[in-house]
Amino acid sequence: MSVYTLSSSGTQTLTAGTTALHVHVSTFPTVFGTGLASPLSLYGIGQLRAGDGTGWWRGWSIDAEDAWFGLFTGVDRIGYDLVDGAVITITEVIGGTFPFQGPAGATGSTGATGATGATGAAGAAGAAGATGPTGPAGATGPAGATGATGATGATGATGATGATGATGPAGAAGVLAFASSVLAADVSITAANTPTDVLSLSLAAGTWLVWAQLQMDPAVNCQATIRLFEGSTVHGSANANTSQVWSLTVMAVIVLSATTTVKVQAENNAASGHVRAAAVINGQGNNATQLIAVQLA
Repeated sequence: MSVYTLSSSGTQTLTAGTTALHVHVSTFPTVFGTGLASPLSLYGIGQLRAGDGTGWWRGWSIDAEDAWFGLFTGVDRIGYDLVDGAVITITEVIGGTFPFQGPAGATGSTGATGATGATGAAGAAGAAGATGPTGPAGATGPAGATGATGATGATGATGATGATGATGPAGAAGVLAFASSVLAADVSITAANTPTDVLSLSLAAGTWLVWAQLQMDPAVNCQATIRLFEGSTVHGSANANTSQVWSLTVMAVIVLSATTTVKVQAENNAASGHVRAAAVINGQGNNATQLIAVQLA
């Protein structure tokens, strides 16, 4: 396990076998934002990206003073970009299993039983007993004594062991499913304290890790909430109180017994503003508001 102290921007190679990272904000920048959550949500600290030498995953915002980040299989480095003055300490977690790894495949079937060995040869017959002496002439002599029983023949050799049966086929590999949805056009908030559907995914039965990021543009100072919603159950939520443009993130593990629609919803107490499809500042296409699901089992 290694510990890294990082500032500014760059790339840090990770120890082989690292499955998760603990990130601690050891020095805060002069200016940064906060939002409603417990512990307090942070904005404007910096971002991390996980990579495997062939590409990079989406950026992760550092939104808490102490935060955990689970890694995908194959991740061996992280990129970082921190606001001037910010310093973070990263501690590796070695071993265990990757949080996004599928279950082990089923055990292969047992091989066929080998053929029975051949029967050993029969033992040789025992020798014949000696003939009794002939009686004297005249009266008939008594019958001669019965000869001794011949020795028992030797036990036949054990037959050769049958050949080992063929190895059964390997069990099937675990399956890891993935689904995502990206907001294509802005969604308006027109009613106060009323949830508005933003994005949805239809997910099959199983255990899913569901993550949502929303770019909120409230227009006026207000209190806003986002939530992960399925049927009548709220699985995760987050709040903010501001008049500035900001992003809210929420994540939850959801267990489904049948194919179900999972939604992310937004609301505020001002009946104004929008959920934006593209980043308001230096936007790079419609990717600021997303809903992502990864099947764990």
